[in-house]
Amino acid sequence: KLGGMISSAQLVGVLRETADALFVPMSFADEDRSNMTLAFPSKLADYTLAGLPLLVCGPDYSSVVRWANDNPGVAEVVVTTDPARMRKALVRLSDRDERDRLATKAMIVGERLFSHANAANFFFGRIAGQRDARLMGDVASPWQM
Repeated sequence: KLGGMISSAQLVGVLRETADALFVPMSFADEDRSNMTLAFPSKLADYTLAGLPLLVCGPDYSSVVRWANDNPGVAEVVVTTDPARMRKALVRLSDRDERDRLATKAMIVGERLFSHANAANFFFGRIAGQRDARLMGDVASPWQM
């Protein structure tokens, strides 16, 4: 059943009520390699807020698999189209403690990387750092005209 458009805040609630895990698939097709390498799905910001475990499936070069590998314990990761490997991942996700561990780690990493407050602090910190460098005469600063 499709329910139409909902806000990010509503989405988190709906996911918590209706899902046991959240699937993040990435294409293995050769013609999609460039996109899978460079594109990062914005849904991960919402998914990490949901407090549910993530199941990432994609080639090892995809941005989401690299993100998961850079943040160990944030997701169950499958880097093959082999159904047996997917079954093993689903069996691991059937364990309540494992789901809780993955969900907690995803929420912690999501807050650190995707929260509005942290993104704003990072952005404004970079701007302030560049301005300081310009005032100190840093020739490489993009703020210099």
